[in-house]
Amino acid sequence: MKKNNNLLITGATSFTGNNFIQTNNIYNYLAYIKGNKDNSDNIEYVSDLNILSEKIKDKSIDTCIHIANFKDKVTDKFDTDREKNFLKQINSFGISKIIYLSSYWVDLKTLENNEYVLHKKNIEFEIKKKFTFVILRIGDIYGANDNRQKLLPYLLKNENQDSIELEGHPKNLLKPVSLNIICSFITELFSKTLYKNKTV
Repeated sequence: MKKNNNLLITGATSFTGNNFIQTNNIYNYLAYIKGNKDNSDNIEYVSDLNILSEKIKDKSIDTCIHIANFKDKVTDKFDTDREKNFLKQINSFGISKIIYLSSYWVDLKTLENNEYVLHKKNIEFEIKKKFTFVILRIGDIYGANDNRQKLLPYLLKNENQDSIELEGHPKNLLKPVSLNIICSFITELFSKTLYKNKTV
């Protein structure tokens, strides 16, 4: 999927996004983020769609790694319409290929009405309409220096407790996957055309 060393990325400041960038510093990243952040050697942060359009065209970017989940700032609910609109817009700016980090929850019948799952399904549908894609239905990501208050980091920090509560996570559903494996796999997608219009 690699055309040049310039990539658009969402979720660049997340645990997964930040680690991907750190382990793949041969690329130049254009990161779409909510707020403001100072640029670094190989990453330029943009929060305005008009500026993003200019940068995508200027850098001849055709590929996006889409990690972020768009949420409403006030309600903290998934903002599916805004995310779908973002995808339409970047497609019109020249992005034709996308790698989307979805979730294995999408495959679970017991979670078919879950808000997160419905959001992911909607975004997957939008991506399949407009892009050459690889959708990764990944598990619960874990890795070094993970300070998030959920899932495996929480389990590791509370391993001596008699019982624990995985807040917002269905009981008995845990599918761990190493962050290193995810980052390596995404990198491989750029160097080889192994997958095209596939859900993995």
